[in-house]
Amino acid sequence: MLALALALGLTMISDAAIGGWAHFSASYRYGTVVEVEIGTKDSRVTPVAYYIRRTIKRPDVADEVAEADSRTCPAIRGILESMEKIPGPRLVAPFLDQDGLMITTDGVGYELTAPSQYRDAGEADMTIRSNVGTPLANWVDESLKALAPCLPPAQRYDR
Repeated sequence: MLALALALGLTMISDAAIGGWAHFSASYRYGTVVEVEIGTKDSRVTPVAYYIRRTIKRPDVADEVAEADSRTCPAIRGILESMEKIPGPRLVAPFLDQDGLMITTDGVGYELTAPSQYRDAGEADMTIRSNVGTPLANWVDESLKALAPCLPPAQRYDR
């Protein structure tokens, strides 16, 4: 879709139809998952307009979907700015330092997939996963709170 838009000389780049360029989620006990998609709504305007699409998935219930964009929800830009500052986890080789693996069987599962790059190198998607008490968990929880005023009220989803 993006290639077709570029081939046709369109100047507005919107990836709402192709699924956005970043996603984050929180997976709660009892099977509830809150997913947020982030994408570019309009690149012709200054500042660029972004959108978010929140989907709440619960077992045996229809998905609850809500959207907002940065023109009416200034929290989106703040979320993007803070996303770039999330401290990354340290890479480890299991058992190399005789520390073993820490396995968590409860809690909340957090995930973020977003474009990343090394300085002076190309871009590639990176995925970070964690549990509670991590910088990623804090960022996801704070982002969901910041987006709440911009979206229709949701049923409580953290149970």
